[in-house]
Amino acid sequence: MVRRTSSKRLPTGVQVRDGAVRIYFFDHNGERRFITLPHPPTAAGIKAAAETRGLLVNQAKWGILTEEKICEICGIVYEDSPSIPTFGEYAESYLAGLTCVAGTKKKYKGILNKYWYPVLEHMPISYITAKLLRDHFNSIEFNSEKTRNDVLIPLRGTFALALDDDLIDKDPTTKLKNTKIQEAEPDPFTPVERTRILERFDQDMEGWDRIFYWYYMAAFWTGCRPSELIALKWSDIDWKNECISITKALVNGVYQEKTKVSQFRLVYLNKHSKLAFEELQIRYQRASKDGFIFIWEDGERWANERSPRERFKVVLTKEHIRQRHAYNCRHTYATQMLMDGINPAFAANQMGHSLMMFTKTYSRWLHGDRSRQEISKLNG
Repeated sequence: MVRRTSSKRLPTGVQVRDGAVRIYFFDHNGERRFITLPHPPTAAGIKAAAETRGLLVNQAKWGILTEEKICEICGIVYEDSPSIPTFGEYAESYLAGLTCVAGTKKKYKGILNKYWYPVLEHMPISYITAKLLRDHFNSIEFNSEKTRNDVLIPLRGTFALALDDDLIDKDPTTKLKNTKIQEAEPDPFTPVERTRILERFDQDMEGWDRIFYWYYMAAFWTGCRPSELIALKWSDIDWKNECISITKALVNGVYQEKTKVSQFRLVYLNKHSKLAFEELQIRYQRASKDGFIFIWEDGERWANERSPRERFKVVLTKEHIRQRHAYNCRHTYATQMLMDGINPAFAANQMGHSLMMFTKTYSRWLHGDRSRQEISKLNG
């Protein structure tokens, strides 16, 4: 909270009183007005208050300020007027209507809390202008362009909902544009690195911990996302057709009845992944309390990928392999399929990608040999 003693450093006409931000100015009648705004006494809230005051002062200067304008700019609703939902209320409605996995919803909630609620939460949504959004957005320092783009997602979703409900005539977020960013390329492990990693797990994992060896055997040879692997149940395995059904995900300890992209797929087993699940069945299936494949010794399912990820880091260190996220086991399988000449459409389906997304993500491996063949023609 900003202290009263800091008032000398506050913008002109802005005060902090009892945990609230207040502005004062001379209105269209020449009277000095004090208005408490729905902003918290934070740097962002104080900046927004100064911008609001500046708008009022300019309108008074040009003789166009009215009582109605004061209410509109300050987010004040006449008592005899119907209540207008606030931005915060509509943002919560937007979140409640999302059908994405819990992790994504939690991310958007965090964005709203950090970037938008401090300034907008209590403002009537129909009074929020494009200028207010633009000025506030441009004042934020982002760690990356991706974060900058992500911050706009729940904001746009909230106003899109308000537009659908006819609460606003136009969407004030349309002028806030995404920044083009260059996606990081996959960083798969080489076949030699994969062999060394699995051999080290085979050597080091004893007793119950041997489940981590079979986990990474499955990770390297199915291409499943970690959230999909740890959500697998024995009922998801079709031994007759040698495939597994990917229909669920386990994110931040929350069991989701859908995958990250809400898409069902069958992942076919090869000799490596089939061996992994056969060994897991022999060693661990009877101990499972709820039918989950990856469990602790007491039969409880893994709540997240933290433990396998920590063990993976240790193995890379022991093998003197450059540290990469264990998620790259998935990329390793995708590139292995391409290097083995598997049809890209089938490979994309196995990974749960559209063909367009798959070819975009793995274009370097998809066109590698063909590119070398083409350039060799210049040397002929």
